[in-house]
Amino acid sequence: MVEVRNRRTTLILLGAAVFVLLLLLIGLNAFNLRQLNPHTTAQIILLTSLSVVVFLLFVTVLVLLLRNLIKLLADERSRVLGARAQSRSQ
Repeated sequence: MVEVRNRRTTLILLGAAVFVLLLLLIGLNAFNLRQLNPHTTAQIILLTSLSVVVFLLFVTVLVLLLRNLIKLLADERSRVLGARAQSRSQ
């Protein structure tokens, strides 16, 4: 039961992180900020690298969230004795 709670807590935290990253991506695209308008090559490279890092973080958190969600659903659907009370010592 404790492991299911930990998974649900992790799932909620990952979901919140995905939501925050999605809001950041929407915010960057929704507002046409003059500060984010690069003029030099160095600024273009910096903004491009930051965009790539944010995108990779978003995809990573999304994959972790989906993986944990699938694991949680699979554990709840399995009616095998002891499926909910697995120990971590293997």
